[in-house]
Amino acid sequence: MCWDQLRAEARAAASAAEAERDAARSETAAAREDTAAIAAQLDEARQSLAESQAELAAERQAHAATQARLEAGRAELEAAGRQLTELRTQFSTELERAREQVKIAQERAEASERRALRELDQERTARQKSERNREELRAELATARHEAG
Repeated sequence: MCWDQLRAEARAAASAAEAERDAARSETAAAREDTAAIAAQLDEARQSLAESQAELAAERQAHAATQARLEAGRAELEAAGRQLTELRTQFSTELERAREQVKIAQERAEASERRALRELDQERTARQKSERNREELRAELATARHEAG
């Protein structure tokens, strides 16, 4: 009986070992499936990371190009500002010269007008004087004719 009992215990231990082995195989298979799923997720994450890094690189490049255009625009704006300042200075200088020329021309015109008015006044005075002389001479002529006649 001992042998039978030992055999039964050995069979029970073998069955338990087989059950443990089958459970371990199932756990290993499940672990392999989990590992495969995690590896697939990891690959997807790596792929997504690579795509994100590529997008980031493209955005950085676009940003750099935009920044370069911005700097070029600022440089053009500064150059245009300097040119505008220079043109304003030139315009102010030319405007001042033109004002001086107008002032001089106006002073000359006023002087010419005063001279012309003086000449007209002198001519009027001379004409009035000559008319008085003429009237005096007529009167003298009339008196001389009256005395002679």
